[in-house]
Amino acid sequence: MQNILVIEDLPASQAWLAGMLRQAFPAADIHAAGTLAEAGSIAERINPDLALVDLNLPDGSGCGFIRKLKSACPDCICVVSTIFSDDDHLFSALHAGASGYLLKDRPSAEQLACLRQLIGGLPAVSPPIVTRLMDSFHAPASATPPTELTDREAEILGLISKGYTVSEAGVSLDISRNTVSTHVKSIYRKLKISSRAEATPEAIRLGLLTRQA
Repeated sequence: MQNILVIEDLPASQAWLAGMLRQAFPAADIHAAGTLAEAGSIAERINPDLALVDLNLPDGSGCGFIRKLKSACPDCICVVSTIFSDDDHLFSALHAGASGYLLKDRPSAEQLACLRQLIGGLPAVSPPIVTRLMDSFHAPASATPPTELTDREAEILGLISKGYTVSEAGVSLDISRNTVSTHVKSIYRKLKISSRAEATPEAIRLGLLTRQA
């Protein structure tokens, strides 16, 4: 690791994360940003090898930044650093391109060990997240065949599972926000779910996301 980017808006947390990264990668240059705008400017300049990204930043979503960063720097390893352990945040980050997910409330020694795993090509994932991922794939399959989604519904399901908002999905597909909302309601009705947090793992279990390129 030569260049590492830390994106965290709280100064104390930013300093703590930077300190752990210096321990894990002593030879690396650590660059810190408190906003997505600042992070984007730094990323263009340094082409980071690793980015440690908070999900809730003052000027936008960390998932959106990960998606853009992976597009511009495909070899950059993106690791989320967050307090959120729910399926909605987790699967949105993974589909955006994150290859690691660390919980800030875990012991520092554990997080340091996870970061050092990156040197050997292993993902940096907090143990509770590993358990959650395993549980999501081991959940009992539906007793009845899944209701078939239309091609458009499958497209929208793929986008919202990657962390897109309704508005962003509309822009991507060149349709109105209201049209996307209507499709989302239909998806939820067909899958018998009521939230984005339920949509992503359910879609993965049913194999519906395999329809996305």
